[in-house]
Amino acid sequence: MLLSLTAIFWTGYTMVFAETLTQKHLFTLMCSGTLHLSFLLLQMIPATITNESADRTKIAIQRLPYRIPMNREELENKIRKDFSQEFHLTFWKISVFDRSFVLTCFGTFLTYGILSATLGRQ
Repeated sequence: MLLSLTAIFWTGYTMVFAETLTQKHLFTLMCSGTLHLSFLLLQMIPATITNESADRTKIAIQRLPYRIPMNREELENKIRKDFSQEFHLTFWKISVFDRSFVLTCFGTFLTYGILSATLGRQ
């Protein structure tokens, strides 16, 4: 994933700041950027959907004792014991994959692009 992020950044940087760029080279860079973007999205979107589904499932299981009135205390104790830990797909245990993480990655690219364009013109 880090490789895809780096490749997308350098592809965009090369496309913007290359002084002599032929059509073949531009096409190659566009294909490379599209490939790495698709690799990135193929990793991030399923992880995001999995985390959201895990959260919805946990909420549904926590509501289960209130829907089944028989043996409520026993069911509550079993749920507390089995579902007390949080499990999420993370980015090196730094950040949890969710929709805001995906948007943050693209916002970071935009910011780095603006900064490099500003610094590159001086």
